[in-house]
Amino acid sequence: MLTKPFILLLGFICLSSEILFAQSLGYNNNRVAISADGNNQADKHPEAQWPRADPDDWGGTPAALAMIAKLGLQDRLVHFSYNNFIAAPPHTSETNYMADGVKGAIKRWNFDATRFFDVSEDNATAITHLAEALKKSTATDPLYFIHMGPSEFFYRAVKEVVDDGHSEALAHVYVISHSGYNDNHLRRKAHHTMKETIALSGNRIKYKKIKDQNACDNPSKLWCSNTDFAPYHWMRDHSDPDINWLYSRTLFHPQNKGADISDAGMVWYLLLGDEDGNLQKFQKFIGDGITPLPECKDTHLIGVKDFEMLQIGPFVTPYKDHSRNAVAIDAVVYKNEFAATQKVFKGITDHYNITLTTLTEEDGESTYRLKVDGKLIGEFQNPETARDMAPYSRTFKNVPVKTGDIIQIESNTHSNGKIPEDDAYAYARGRWRSISFECTPDRSIEEKKGLVVFEAERFELKGAWKLGKDTEKASGGAFIYYDGPNTYQQVDMDHVISYTFKIKTPGNYTIKWMMRQPKGQRGTDKGNDIWIHLADNLGYAKELQLKHFEKYYGRSDDNFTLNGVAEIHGAGHGWLTGRFPKAGAYTLHIGGRSHGLQIDRFLLFKGMTIDEVKSILIE
Repeated sequence: MLTKPFILLLGFICLSSEILFAQSLGYNNNRVAISADGNNQADKHPEAQWPRADPDDWGGTPAALAMIAKLGLQDRLVHFSYNNFIAAPPHTSETNYMADGVKGAIKRWNFDATRFFDVSEDNATAITHLAEALKKSTATDPLYFIHMGPSEFFYRAVKEVVDDGHSEALAHVYVISHSGYNDNHLRRKAHHTMKETIALSGNRIKYKKIKDQNACDNPSKLWCSNTDFAPYHWMRDHSDPDINWLYSRTLFHPQNKGADISDAGMVWYLLLGDEDGNLQKFQKFIGDGITPLPECKDTHLIGVKDFEMLQIGPFVTPYKDHSRNAVAIDAVVYKNEFAATQKVFKGITDHYNITLTTLTEEDGESTYRLKVDGKLIGEFQNPETARDMAPYSRTFKNVPVKTGDIIQIESNTHSNGKIPEDDAYAYARGRWRSISFECTPDRSIEEKKGLVVFEAERFELKGAWKLGKDTEKASGGAFIYYDGPNTYQQVDMDHVISYTFKIKTPGNYTIKWMMRQPKGQRGTDKGNDIWIHLADNLGYAKELQLKHFEKYYGRSDDNFTLNGVAEIHGAGHGWLTGRFPKAGAYTLHIGGRSHGLQIDRFLLFKGMTIDEVKSILIE
């Protein structure tokens, strides 16, 4: 990760007669959090002064993220929330320009998607995420908050910090604003201003209001030229297509006033200590473009070669069994005890499929645990075997791993009481050979040879959808489940989640899932269905085009079962088919319907039978 320190000028001026702060706040590659509005779905509440946000954020947000990416500081951005009008509706009938801009920046410049939140979709999760970042603030690890929307969102995060007893952390939080509107505008009468937020912190929060970054009547000054796009044409004509894309994000304003990225001026000030940034300076700053961060690379570590055998905490110390090319435990000395080995991860921060390869042993079935940065990722036991020392692998999918994380592998000695040895029985020695990290960046699953298979945990969870763990029966050790109320009469959009996949070979694809009903309801008609809809009305059942959500159901035993049938209102039951007219990306939407329903995977296939698909899954 490339970083460039900036030493900013110090000084003191007053926010009010009670509060003093540093003029440029001493930023030096510290953590950054940002919250913006940009809501495009109308908020028709009578207390809302106007229904939508100023569209300047539609271009300002990508520009701000470009500034961060240019300096290679993506890892310093620990929180970004957008559409942050509290109590405003989610985007169901209007284009979500903020989400489009955010997702485009994530894709182009390798930001961590797990740190971005659409407040209109789930404000509670976004507030808690920011609160957790605030709580971590110390004198040596301060947090700088860029204030791009009304204060209520920030107020609620600060309140969560105070209520949890972490008020002292707020003394190391710095806020940058440039707008009296953002500081004082109330979407509801019960909302709060920035002054009230600072008071709630016990006046601990440090606040800096820089000059307004607009100056729309003077295109050579600051960041706004209103309807005059000429100062932005260097983006349009740039050799880097990602900078061309920045220009495209300014073109959606309904009154053609999109030549305005003024909120990005606060990020410019934070990174460069300059209140007088402008588009000419930005052009020089961008230069030839934004150099991509290093790409994720697969990593393969061999136990006897890449791990040291050291004493770790309460664990016994393993040894290197070179004859079998495996890490092992001395079962003569240590019976029914766990050993551990550690390695610092030197790859880049990303998501990985992690595969641990062990050796089966005929005299016992050892248990293995994988931990990353102290967190248990998964645990499994070797299967019984009649073939001694056969490789056995277990994969944990889509695991976030950061550069510098400690990878810890634990295993134990175990006897199954089947192999006599002296006057007792022999023990398996918890042997393992290797651990592999396969890059799984957050991109769409792509159809291969007429088959699409994706884990349900790839859906961006919101509402009452939650992540469950079952290392024995769920693919990748995880599944999702609906923890909300039964919703049989109509779709509740608060509990609709989506995933986009890619089709290379156009045609008609059967859609199935691997599902399981909750305990106590398996094999019945309860806990067994969802609402389902293919975007652009590409779903069909019984030759009928499905233009809205329909019921989709199955039945299971204690295992995740391959099935799935649509029930069309007024037309009966039929298999669900997706008709994809050309190669490209397509989106599947599902909504909560039956409490407790569990989903492991979705499958789409063409040119094969369901039995053939089952055979592929087994392989």
